[in-house]
Amino acid sequence: MTRIIIDSAADYGMAAAAEKGMKVAPLTYLIEGNSYTDGVDLTSDEFFEMLERTGAFGQTSQVTPQGAIEAMTAARDEAPGEDLVCIALSSVLSGTHDSFCVAADAIDPEHIHVIDSLTATAGSRILIDEALRLADEGVPAAEIAEQIRALVPRIRIFACLDTLEYLKRSGRIPATAAAVGDRAKLKPVIEVYGDRGVTVMGATLGASRAVSSVAKRFKEVGFDSRYPRYSIWSYGTENVELLEKKLAKDGAPVTGRYQIGPVIGTHIGPGACGICFVQPE
Repeated sequence: MTRIIIDSAADYGMAAAAEKGMKVAPLTYLIEGNSYTDGVDLTSDEFFEMLERTGAFGQTSQVTPQGAIEAMTAARDEAPGEDLVCIALSSVLSGTHDSFCVAADAIDPEHIHVIDSLTATAGSRILIDEALRLADEGVPAAEIAEQIRALVPRIRIFACLDTLEYLKRSGRIPATAAAVGDRAKLKPVIEVYGDRGVTVMGATLGASRAVSSVAKRFKEVGFDSRYPRYSIWSYGTENVELLEKKLAKDGAPVTGRYQIGPVIGTHIGPGACGICFVQPE
């Protein structure tokens, strides 16, 4: 049997992860001088309400090597002799993957397999659920890691945001890219994909057109129906509900909806929605 280790930026939820036998290494975030443990201290709604109430811009901190070691050690203590597969937040967005690698090398590099998801939030969930499925079928850890790594380049996220200011301030995009959404209250449309990280695809006038742009881009790329399609939102469900209606009208209803947590929310802010899926081979 193989145990799965994840980080909190997958937005899986501590209780849901525990039910499936996973260990979660939490990231942390800082707002107005106060530090919080992701997935523990605040709910997603409480976090976004704080952003709106204070107007603050937060900072995030990666999982440390020690945090990764603690998660791996806890999993091994519960199930001695089992191999581990660790699925980490995109190395383009965070140093968490590096911390997982350091921890694996320190403990048992032969039997701990670290995967760079090159994605986040529900994009990571798709990979995690596939790893869990393979583990339940008794597939060896090394083969699980190989199959998940092969799936990584096919994970896509298209999303529309209320503003690019959060991404700009966090350094996830350059100020020149953020300028596209600064004019006339345009709503930016972004993609999170592979080693390109976050790409600004354009901007539209109004949230409805931005949602339509996301749905159109999704339809152009297509999807592999063997895998789930997850809608995501940060705070306020009006936009994500509109997106889901457009996708259903196009014959691609979502198979689940998940709220973005504080770590990713720190970089995108309230009012975001999007779609996570697996593109065709």
